[in-house]
Amino acid sequence: MADSRSPESVSTDASEGSLLAELFDNSPVPLVVTSLVRDQILAVNRRSEEVFGMRRDEAIGGSVTTFYSNPADRQVILQAIRETGRLANHPLELRHPSGRIVSVLFNSRRIVWYGEPAIIGAFVDLTAQRSAERALATSEARLAGQSRALTALTERSIAKHESLEDRVNEILRSAAA
Repeated sequence: MADSRSPESVSTDASEGSLLAELFDNSPVPLVVTSLVRDQILAVNRRSEEVFGMRRDEAIGGSVTTFYSNPADRQVILQAIRETGRLANHPLELRHPSGRIVSVLFNSRRIVWYGEPAIIGAFVDLTAQRSAERALATSEARLAGQSRALTALTERSIAKHESLEDRVNEILRSAAA
């Protein structure tokens, strides 16, 4: 029969604790544990180190809010965790130590970490997807502009009887634009 107690209240023996620590550290998903009551990072896994280019010993004990593009986002997360115990699929922009912005989809839930109320957060890096979306929007805008120019040229050639030279010049001006 399954244990109906919340994960926060279920104790583990040493072998289960070791397995959980191994799963946490080797997860392909970046995982971060932060304090619910202090602005402090409590744990990060290897994948988080890779994504943010920081060693564990540099991150642990550091400020959580320094990684937010907008520090007010931390309050949104804290409020959701306090009200419902979790936050799912929350778009978020984090700041890499280099200063570049990392777009993520953030999922988190309340836990107890070594006796301290905490949040475990997992995120999916959407930076490449956001870049592709911007490139697609730029391409669509360019295509729409080209379509408008072609329509205008077609309407102009139908409406007026211009010389071939004037038409070619107008086509070249539109193509340059």
